[in-house]
Amino acid sequence: MSHQTDSGDDICWYTDETPADHFLTNRANSWMAVVDGTISARCISTALLKDIKEMTVRKDDVWLAAFPKAGTKWCAEIISRVLGFGDSPIAEANKAGLGIPLEYNFPLHSPPDVSASARLHHRVADKWQSPRILTTHLRVDRLPHQIFAKKAKVIYVMRNPKDTLVSFYTYTSAPQFQGQRVDWKTLFQCHLDGHYPGGSWWAHVQGYWAHRSEINFLILTYENMKQDHPSAVRQIADFLEVTLTDEQVGHVVEATSFESMKERAVNTHTEGHYRKGQVGDWKNYFTKAESEAFDEKIERLRRETGITFQF
Repeated sequence: MSHQTDSGDDICWYTDETPADHFLTNRANSWMAVVDGTISARCISTALLKDIKEMTVRKDDVWLAAFPKAGTKWCAEIISRVLGFGDSPIAEANKAGLGIPLEYNFPLHSPPDVSASARLHHRVADKWQSPRILTTHLRVDRLPHQIFAKKAKVIYVMRNPKDTLVSFYTYTSAPQFQGQRVDWKTLFQCHLDGHYPGGSWWAHVQGYWAHRSEINFLILTYENMKQDHPSAVRQIADFLEVTLTDEQVGHVVEATSFESMKERAVNTHTEGHYRKGQVGDWKNYFTKAESEAFDEKIERLRRETGITFQF
């Protein structure tokens, strides 16, 4: 079954023949559709993706990329705090959009309007002062062309696929997803097969990993950041060419601890983003057979790319 958005983009609802149809159980109010071959929020369209691909990039931009539920807001806050100790702190006006993916426009269930008058997130970011922290869940091949020409800095955070899945599953229990939560079995199979909100996790991490040797790319893992928070702060600061004292590192660590960020998020639109912030919570959800099914693909990924994770 297909549908055309107001902006003229064809999107295809999944049919009952595929497990992914459960993402769209309430089709009249569903917040997801398939855009350009990827399960996405309905606020995304092919026209919007083209707009982002061609957007103007500044050389001092800091791009933060991650698959959904991989610690995006946490890392965005660390970057902001680190830059705050440098010569070019983030302008207060920019902070309202901190950690919000450029391709997301609210409400998530509304098709976008990419006309010149539209107040789209990536167009609002055009007016931000430099330096800008620009966040995205898009694949590396959908990033703006100019990132590679101007060598703007890109920080990519990847999280082990088991905890990523659990985080998304629990996140969709939030009130805004009432009646649209996907059952565990379906979500598990979709994630394993690569038919998942945001696209294939497997292809996403491999795409960014391929750029790991480029001078303007920094690849981090959520698990290593959790294991040694101060070292992660120093690594990000070094990449951004900001010199921090031990005391300043301590300030950043304290301000970006899970407990501090969760407390600041109370009664805000980001409150539902902070649950446990742990490594290994997947063990409370996966059966032995499910874990082994993931392990097989994870081992294949390791052999082919060298990517490893803590679980």
